[in-house]
Amino acid sequence: MEEKKKTGIKPLHAVLAVALVGLLVFVYFQWIAVGGVASTSRSYSIKVTGTDGLRFNGAITFADAAGANERTVEGVVPAEYSGRGVAVGACLQKRDGGGVLKVAIYEGTRLCNQAESGAAYGVVTVSN
Repeated sequence: MEEKKKTGIKPLHAVLAVALVGLLVFVYFQWIAVGGVASTSRSYSIKVTGTDGLRFNGAITFADAAGANERTVEGVVPAEYSGRGVAVGACLQKRDGGGVLKVAIYEGTRLCNQAESGAAYGVVTVSN
C-alpha cells in the first residue's frame, strides 16, 4: 500500500494562527485605548494658497479620540487654519470660475498631503 502524504495546514496550526492574530488585534486596540501612538493628538495646519484673492468656502475637520471638530469656513487666498487631532481633513470649493485653489496639510513643517484644482468652481479635498 502506498502512503499518501498530507499537504496543507493542519487544523491545530490553523486554530493557533487565528488565535494569535486575534490576540494581536486585541492587544493593538487595547494599546490605542490607553493612549498608544495612534491616539495621540498632534498640531496641524491647513494652508490655503493659489491665486491671491480667490474666494473659497467649505469645511475643515480636526478629529481625535474625543470626537471631531468640524468648522465651516469662508475665506480668501491665502489663508491658514490650525488645530489639533489625529485625523485632519478639508473640503474647499472655489467660489469663482478662474484661478487655482491649493490646499495643504502640515504637521509642523512636514507636509502631510496636498491637492489643488484649477477647474471653474473646483473642489479640493485633502486629508492627512
